[in-house]
Order: sequence, then C-alpha cells, then structure tokens
Amino acid sequence: MSTVRYGATKDNILGLKVVLADGREIKVGGRTLKQAFGYDLTQLFIGSEGTLGIVVEITVKLLPIPLGTPLMGMAFFPTMTQLAEAVAAIRISGIGPTMLEALDGNTVAALDTYRHTHYADNNESMLIFRIDSSTAETEALLEKMLTTHQGTHISVTTDPQAQADLQQMRRDMLPAVFAGQNHIMEDMALPLSQLAPMMDYIAELGAQLGLKIYTAGHAGDGNVHPTLVWPADEKDVPPKIVEALQAMFHKTLALGGTISGEHAVGMIKNQWNNAELGPDVDYLQHQIKALFDPMNILNPKRKIN
Repeated sequence: MSTVRYGATKDNILGLKVVLADGREIKVGGRTLKQAFGYDLTQLFIGSEGTLGIVVEITVKLLPIPLGTPLMGMAFFPTMTQLAEAVAAIRISGIGPTMLEALDGNTVAALDTYRHTHYADNNESMLIFRIDSSTAETEALLEKMLTTHQGTHISVTTDPQAQADLQQMRRDMLPAVFAGQNHIMEDMALPLSQLAPMMDYIAELGAQLGLKIYTAGHAGDGNVHPTLVWPADEKDVPPKIVEALQAMFHKTLALGGTISGEHAVGMIKNQWNNAELGPDVDYLQHQIKALFDPMNILNPKRKIN
C-alpha cells in the first residue's frame, strides 16, 4: 500500500545470489546504491519468477522512518472516475503521499457488511490516504484537491490507533469481497492519466454484461484490482466472466497499461505475452530463457509460454 512513495519490491533490492540451472552460484548487484558494470541482471532475476535461476540470498535497501507527524484519512466520491481524477491531481501536487487506496461503492458496501460499519451511506467510492510527513500546508492543499474533485465526508487523523484501523479496513477488503462467492481478482496497471477512463470502462462493462464487479486498488500508482464474482455453487467460470476479463485486458493494453501490475504472470497470463510485449520482445524473452535454462528445468511453463 506504500508503493506510491517507497516503490515496489524490485525498487528496494540491491543485490542477489543466484544458483543457475547448471549449478553455478553467481552474485549480481551488491550493497552499493549505484552500480554501472554489465547489464542489470539483478532486475532480470527479480522479475523472472524463478525461471532463470534460484535466488538464495537477497540484499535489501532499508529506509529510515520519516520524521514528522503521519496523517491518514478518507474521502468519498460520487464515482471512481472522480476519485481517480483526484488521485492524479494529488500525485503531481508535490505533497508526496505515502498511500492512495481506492475502493468502489460495491467494495465499500461489502466492507460494511463484514465490519458492521456504515460507510456506504456517505457516497459511492472511498479513498484512503496517508502522508508520512504532514504539515499544515500539505493538509490544506490535500483537502482543497479532494473537494475540487467532488470529495466529501473528508476526515483526517493523526492518532496511531485510528490510522491502524484504517489500514486494517483496507486489508479487510479481500475477505469482505471474497466471502461466500467464487471470485477472480485481476491486476491491471495504467498510466495515471488513463486511470479515470479505465474506471469508467470497468463500470460500463459490468452494467453491459450484468456482472457485479468490485473495483479497488492502489490508485496512487495506477494499479487496479477489479474482482469478478459468481455464485459459489457454480463450479465452472461463467462465459460472461471470461468475456469481461478479456475485454478488460484488451482495454488496458489499448490505454498503454499492463495486465499484470504486481501479481506476476505464472501460467494463466503467459498466453498474453505476445499481445502485451509484441512478437519481437516475446521472442527475445524465449531466447533469454534458453540461454539461462537450456534444459527448461527451472519452474517450467511459467512466466513465458
């Protein structure tokens, strides 16, 4: 949830020890914050999902706890589109938010049922935000941007327990949405300028196909997690669910996004490599795999098809 300020896992790894398919142990990267020799094999292995080597040691970068008073809060918006527009404005404002988490009306209602709250009464969509080093100036600017984009019922807190409860509410999203029904949660990421159009599209698609879609995600970095559900007693995935997934994937790529922001590729999405990467890059991926693992013994059938 703090990726918007501190980066993803890959941004906080300095070096690795890796065992290759032929048994050699190699060291890539190191302990320095800068390193220019050779190709960046550290990032190559980080993103390889175990298909190029077995990671046996990781050197991570640690960040100090920031000085200042952390500020957390929430705001509600009529639509996810307006929420996304507010997020884009906050991101370029210079405030430096730590967390910008979005939950649509369906998700807020599910949380109300799960946690016995009444947030769905406030409006449609919820934004949970955090600034690690707040000042009176940043707080005033944040409130101005929220209200400019139709944000209402804005509340903020510096109380550690209240902040912990807000974060727990965001974590409770998954059990609240998944409870009692089959589900598929997706993982698209969009350029921030295209986040609002994608929110519009998901809502329209759900209405068009008669599906209930719970949309949440890490709005601060454009990462969207629409969850599609169907009755627990239906064993097979309904055709409309598959149709909706494929439509969302195509729309994401058309908007310049990726269909796997943080959940990796595995076996389910590797068939989309050619569509997302293009044939030349897809072929290059296979060449890299063949170089590191010519016998195809490292996590076969994953990552690339």
